[in-house]
Amino acid sequence: VMKTSMENIRRYHEKQKRNSWFDARPDGTILGQKMTPLDSVGVYVPGGKAAYPSSVLMNIIPAQVAGVERIVMVTPPGKDGSVNPVTLTARLWAPEIFLWPWPRKRATAM
Repeated sequence: VMKTSMENIRRYHEKQKRNSWFDARPDGTILGQKMTPLDSVGVYVPGGKAAYPSSVLMNIIPAQVAGVERIVMVTPPGKDGSVNPVTLTARLWAPEIFLWPWPRKRATAM
């Protein structure tokens, strides 16, 4: 199910992807739009009782499609300091993502 969701999310965001374009006018004016991905992004994923694998997938896949090179995911750990297994399972589909288990207040303040 998670693999199918990932493929659907990726397919959807691939359709949203825009290309740079430029138009040279006869008077020498150049109009256009250059699309450049951010170098890095931070993603907050809820933890605890509100841990949804879709939160991981719907945050990191659009960034991947856009060409972001570094994605950092923060999520609050449980009382025992561990990250929710559902969140970890979703992250397995994107192993290059940096995962930091931070307390909720610190993660959202960044």
